[in-house]
Amino acid sequence: MTEKIFLHGVPDTPEIWRSLLKELNLDFTPNTVPALPGFTSPPPKNFGNTKEAYVAWLIAHIENVMSGSGPIDLVAHDWGALIALRAISLRPDLIRSWAVISAVPHPDNLWHSTAKKWQTPLVGEAMMLLTTKKRITTILLDNGLPLELAEHEAAAYGSNMRKSILHLYRSAKILGTEWYPGFENLPPNGLIVWGDKDKFGPTNMGRTFAQRYGLPFAKIKNSGHWPFVQAPKLVADHLKRHWA
Repeated sequence: MTEKIFLHGVPDTPEIWRSLLKELNLDFTPNTVPALPGFTSPPPKNFGNTKEAYVAWLIAHIENVMSGSGPIDLVAHDWGALIALRAISLRPDLIRSWAVISAVPHPDNLWHSTAKKWQTPLVGEAMMLLTTKKRITTILLDNGLPLELAEHEAAAYGSNMRKSILHLYRSAKILGTEWYPGFENLPPNGLIVWGDKDKFGPTNMGRTFAQRYGLPFAKIKNSGHWPFVQAPKLVADHLKRHWA
C-alpha cells in the first residue's frame, strides 16, 4: 500500500494535520508526518536551515521511506508545499502522486509583508522578540484554527523555530526566480488545493499555477490558509479522489 507523507509549513508542527488525518482514516495505510528540522526540536548539527537544505532533507526522508514501499503520495502545506515542489521537480521518480495546499512559488516572488520583515536583518529579530505566543495564538484563531490547536502550535513557537524561520526566509528572497524554471519537470499527477478566503495568498495564485502546468485545482469554500483544518472532510474527499 502506498505510503503517505504529510509536510507542514510555517509556523506549524505536525499536529496541524490531526483533523485531516482523522477524516482520511489511514489506520491501515502507512504514513509519516515529519517535522521540519528546527521546528519541534533543535536542528541537526551542521544543518544549514536554508531552503536547499530543507529540500535535501525531504528528498532523503522520502528515499528512506520508499525503500520499503516504493514511490509515495506527498501532501504538503505552506512552506512545506514550496519545499515539496522543489523536491518533486528534482526527483519525480520518488512520487506516485502529490498535492500542495495554500502555497506555490511565484516567478515575481511576491512575499507577504511579514515574510519581508523576517527577511530583513535586525527587523526580523526584533519582530520575533515582539511576537509573543499569545499573539501567535490570536493570529491562528483569526485564521480559523480551533483554540486547542492554536495554543499547541503557539507553544512550539520557541527559539529553535524562530531562528529556523529567519534562516529559511532569508535564503529564499528570490526563490521564485531560482526555482520556477525547474517546475517544467513537475510530474502531471499533482493537485493544487486552496482556501477561497486565504489572507496570505490569493486564490488566483494557485489557480494560475495549476492552469500553467495542467493540474487540477480544488477551491475550498469558506476556508482560509489552513483549509484542511477548517474543512477537513472536503479536503480529505479531494485527496481520496486524487489518490484513486
